[in-house]
Amino acid sequence: MKYKNKIKFMVKTSKIFYIFIFFPLLFIQSCSNNQNELSKFSPKSSFGYIVTEEPQATVVGLDILKNGGSAADAVVASFFMLSVTYPVAAGLGSGGVCIVHDSKNRISESIDFRNLPISPDTFIGIPRAVRAMSGLQARYGNLKWSSVVLPSEKVSRFGFPASRATSSISKSLSQLEGKQDFKPFVVNDIPIKEGQVIVQEELAETLSKLRLRGGGDLYFGELGRKFFSGVKQYGLNINFNTLRDFQPVWQNSKVDFVNELTILTPNQGTSGSISSAYIIKEALKNDKFFKSNEIKNFKSLAEFSGKASYYAYLKNFSNDIPIVIELNNLNETINKTKYPDLSIWKNAGHDGSTSIVAIDKFGQSVACGFSMGSPFGMAKNVNELGFSPGIAFSENENSWLASGIDFLAPMIISDKLNKEVIFVLVGTKGPSSMSSVSAVVLNTLKHKSLDKSIRFPRIYFPVNPHEVWVEKSLSSKVLSQLNFQEVAIKAVSKMGHVNAVYCPNTSSDLLSCEYISDPRGSGLGLSGELF
Repeated sequence: MKYKNKIKFMVKTSKIFYIFIFFPLLFIQSCSNNQNELSKFSPKSSFGYIVTEEPQATVVGLDILKNGGSAADAVVASFFMLSVTYPVAAGLGSGGVCIVHDSKNRISESIDFRNLPISPDTFIGIPRAVRAMSGLQARYGNLKWSSVVLPSEKVSRFGFPASRATSSISKSLSQLEGKQDFKPFVVNDIPIKEGQVIVQEELAETLSKLRLRGGGDLYFGELGRKFFSGVKQYGLNINFNTLRDFQPVWQNSKVDFVNELTILTPNQGTSGSISSAYIIKEALKNDKFFKSNEIKNFKSLAEFSGKASYYAYLKNFSNDIPIVIELNNLNETINKTKYPDLSIWKNAGHDGSTSIVAIDKFGQSVACGFSMGSPFGMAKNVNELGFSPGIAFSENENSWLASGIDFLAPMIISDKLNKEVIFVLVGTKGPSSMSSVSAVVLNTLKHKSLDKSIRFPRIYFPVNPHEVWVEKSLSSKVLSQLNFQEVAIKAVSKMGHVNAVYCPNTSSDLLSCEYISDPRGSGLGLSGELF
């Protein structure tokens, strides 16, 4: 480079240099002069929130919210992702129940799609969730159907690293009696490891057809015929019309009022949701819960959960039958009603159920619980479809005990006018879901902190056996003061699982909301913010 050209080059670059120096200094000076204005800067609004029990499903749901999707869009996309990454509880063969609340129109609806057997003489369930999710998305979604199915199709086709949640439940399955083999999650009793890549080509093809043809194809199209043929190989005498004729039914949500709150639960109601609403109402009457100390609160939650379990079994919450936590009275109660033994649910942590909660910037909230009936359902994929049927029980069976699906506890709590949402939450993992949900709601209202309340130790009274179950994290000081006369106190590792969003200033102010996936699992809650 010639000397004159070097001079010109240096002059030009020096100008650029001074520009880069000058404007940052000017910005810093303006910042110092307007410090108060900058300190007030905050996001204008939020895309919304989504919480699931498997992190990859949460990420997909958040992406849907960021791309203009509604809470329903996000829930449906997360469900299909769970069917790939966490089919232990939300596979294509699962069932469940959802509540939707539209704040703008003050509409609250529920859809019940709990699994029923495909024939009277089998435990194989009709895969009701797919049609319910397509109905949810068609009724309340903003995006195209294909856009909420495509992410899960891609992940199943090209693979994903197994999360801690997925590897943990796979390990639990491998430890069951007998040789467990459910590819690709458990192979010859060897569970998938965290981070190990999972590819499911047959499932990807099934999701591709659902994306292109709609959810109905699993009931009366090519996928439906394949499912019908695959299930018949089990030697069952089934009618294709049973699969084809299933239609999810929308109903107005059940409404309960207490103090300044409106409690919304599914219309037909699961034992979990009805019982949770009962406990919350009873505890909030006359502000007893707020005025009592910690010891009395634990005792009242134990007593109310016992009553709620008993009333749910009788399917009659109108009776005010006193249940004193004392051995003689309990024996009399159980002998009269043949109340079932709930021992199998002690330490229940993986019963094949899960949940999704979401809230969006459009004023829509969704709470859904799902169940495969047991971990991975039948744990045997239908030929060419890549998913396992869920386990179901006849309506004549005592499903309250036989299947964890009746313990799903979805709930939305709004203000007195049933307009703005305060809580969106779901409890899962056995009968203690009812005390878990109610404890989270009551303690959050009392302490104004969802994070604090969801970490509180939990307590549950199963009536039979004559025990009060408490989590091991309960302090020895509190434990020493929980006297239940002749009834024993049993420490368990963990009880229930709650995914929740809490908006102390109601959903009209999304930036005030808290969200969390229960630390007793490996889930994730996320939010997106607009600036």
